[in-house]
Amino acid sequence: MFGNFLTLLGVSGDSEPDKPQATQNTPEDQRRESDRRRDLILQLATYLSAVKVKSSTQKRIVESVRQVSEVVIWSDRRNPELLSYVVEVNLHRALLRLLQDRRGGNASVAVAVQVLQTLSIILDGITESRFLYSLFSNNFVNELIAAPVDLENDEILAYYVAFLKALSLKLTTDTIHFFFNERLDDFPLYTTAISLFDHPDSMVRVAVRAITLNVFRINDQDALEFILSAPACAHFWQMIMRALKDCYDDAFRILVDMPTVTPRLQTAPIATSVVDNRMSEIQEWAAVDQILENHMGLLSYMNDIYGLGVERINQRITSRIPRPHIDTDICARH
Repeated sequence: MFGNFLTLLGVSGDSEPDKPQATQNTPEDQRRESDRRRDLILQLATYLSAVKVKSSTQKRIVESVRQVSEVVIWSDRRNPELLSYVVEVNLHRALLRLLQDRRGGNASVAVAVQVLQTLSIILDGITESRFLYSLFSNNFVNELIAAPVDLENDEILAYYVAFLKALSLKLTTDTIHFFFNERLDDFPLYTTAISLFDHPDSMVRVAVRAITLNVFRINDQDALEFILSAPACAHFWQMIMRALKDCYDDAFRILVDMPTVTPRLQTAPIATSVVDNRMSEIQEWAAVDQILENHMGLLSYMNDIYGLGVERINQRITSRIPRPHIDTDICARH
């Protein structure tokens, strides 16, 4: 009966719904598309290598830089041979040039943000190891890290730290040697990251901790020697120890000075002085919450370090952990 009903509608009960036909690119179509992408790579390299950053060129530069990530990821997926052409025409060097140019004022900020975003997209999406090695080799990756970007600008800082984190995710036993600047005896990815370890922005601190963990995880002996012995890294261990000491001191002060009245809602009219007291209590509890949140984050980070099982780092931290110190002056006041 149901079959007869379908017949009346002009639909065969035995037939299946028509399936959309997948578009099939012929070899000729693929060749033409690759040629088009190749031409685009050359155009981008030529333009970005010569253009001056200023307000009148900002929009086109930003769009051109955005296209770089698009064409690189397309090449990685469809025609990896084009990635060699990207390096051949120095398109990657053109991005570095833009990152180093700060003469364009606000235009330079917009361009720097787009360059950093493009680099992060490429690092996140690229699968061709030979192209990565080309980006990392000849000290190019360290030149990118050392580019004089304005870290006082919050937007640039956010994208710069994201770029550093993306780089750290590409660290392996095979790539870590690219990140050493032998001429300057430096490990820019690591030293730049730890310089932001105690940054006031919590998102920056979280990213920096992730970067250091990615470095520690490789357990490379040359890297460990630098991390544990280089003068440029000494302050990092001091910062950790100081943060732990502050953790102990703040925790003790919380126990001694913790507000005794829990903030609660009040619906009836109350005196201004009472309102002020309640607001003060709420602010005190908010400060307590912030202190505890910071301490939990630090302790979680320390736990992550120990969890990596890198013996030399664990020994360094364990040997320097400060012992709790009871402030007798605080005790005397209470």
